[in-house]
Amino acid sequence: AIAKPGLITNLLPREYDIRVEKKGYTPWVKKLMVQPRQVTEARFVLLFTDRNKPQTPLRDALQGAARITPDGKDAIAVFVRGATTSIVSVNAQGAEKTLYAALRGKSQKRMPVFTLHDLSLSGRMVLAEENRGEKEKNLLVFDREKPENISSSLALSEPMQEILFFGNDTVLYLTQKHELRAWSLQTNTVTLVRKAVWGLSVQGTKAYVVAGTPPIAYAYSAGEFLERHEQLASAPLAAQPEASTIKVYALTHGRFALLSIPSKEREG
Repeated sequence: AIAKPGLITNLLPREYDIRVEKKGYTPWVKKLMVQPRQVTEARFVLLFTDRNKPQTPLRDALQGAARITPDGKDAIAVFVRGATTSIVSVNAQGAEKTLYAALRGKSQKRMPVFTLHDLSLSGRMVLAEENRGEKEKNLLVFDREKPENISSSLALSEPMQEILFFGNDTVLYLTQKHELRAWSLQTNTVTLVRKAVWGLSVQGTKAYVVAGTPPIAYAYSAGEFLERHEQLASAPLAAQPEASTIKVYALTHGRFALLSIPSKEREG
């Protein structure tokens, strides 16, 4: 590459393939026509960092799958390092920031198990579940921009089917008893939204809920979901919801997909 504006002379009048490259950057490529007795300028030569270049792999053991932030710049992962389990934010250059670390106690037979559930719309808040045994399970919310470890925590008394952020300040979770509850991070309170809920999915500021007997699809809006919701379909979506596993998948443009698996087909 030419470090400063320069002039290449004695070129024959024709089309040339120009390529400017530097290690670690995406090459700049363009076709330029050289005319007789004229100066052809190559302007606005900009080299951007090559996002596809291989990075040095992280050699610590991962616990479960990582989550990618909405801006694509960081990954949130759970690492196991000796007797410590850590929830860590890692950027593309490999720089790490520990959000939370748990050390296995002498009386514990196994390492703490963390499950990453979701990221908030802004990507600032991280939702994880901590399992230290049969009687000790907690929901944890971390603020990636604050130095403190845990912003909020909630003890769980039973296993959950779905746990999702709803906007940036509310967590929706569906219990094994088919009860949909909302955990407000601002007031640290839990509210029962409705019973007989068979499926849940969130897309942006909309929550899609399949509830009732027979089950009907509803849409809830973030910030006002307790006061107002919209019925999306009048026809029942499943004949026997108790005998099925119903999964709801939020799509774009206000659409959703429904998967109903009868228990007899799920067995084995």
